[in-house]
Amino acid sequence: MIFYFLFTMFIAPLVDKNRRLNRAINANRVKLKKYSGLLDQKDLINKRYEKLTGSALLAGQSSDPLVIFLTELEKAAKEANIKIIDVRPEGAPKVAHSYKEFRVNLRSEGSTEEYLRFIYSIENVLPLARVEEFQFNAKPNTPSLEGNFSISQISLRD
Repeated sequence: MIFYFLFTMFIAPLVDKNRRLNRAINANRVKLKKYSGLLDQKDLINKRYEKLTGSALLAGQSSDPLVIFLTELEKAAKEANIKIIDVRPEGAPKVAHSYKEFRVNLRSEGSTEEYLRFIYSIENVLPLARVEEFQFNAKPNTPSLEGNFSISQISLRD
């Protein structure tokens, strides 16, 4: 009886407290491991964020998101060996509370393979950009195609 009384009054609360503290320690170890993994990826996460927000600017480059978008489009076309004939922004950007959406109409010339590389580059390399519409027309007496594109990009607002 005395042993039961001593156990319930002194030992059982200490054992329960020890169990609670061990659970808290284990939960904090899991959080620490997760945060440590994120800390190891800090530079990669920051680079991706800068790429999405467009704040990773080269020296002398404009901070206007439309200019950056047009520059990136031109770069993608050059890498795909596409000849740009005409580029026109489609009116004012669509503005929402947390982003701006730019639309560009682009006329160009190139081969089927070059257009595939260009579309892949827009969809997978340019941040938050996509080809909305495209149309190809065969040019007479040449293997090249004339392409008309409607391309949009979302730019996160600061």
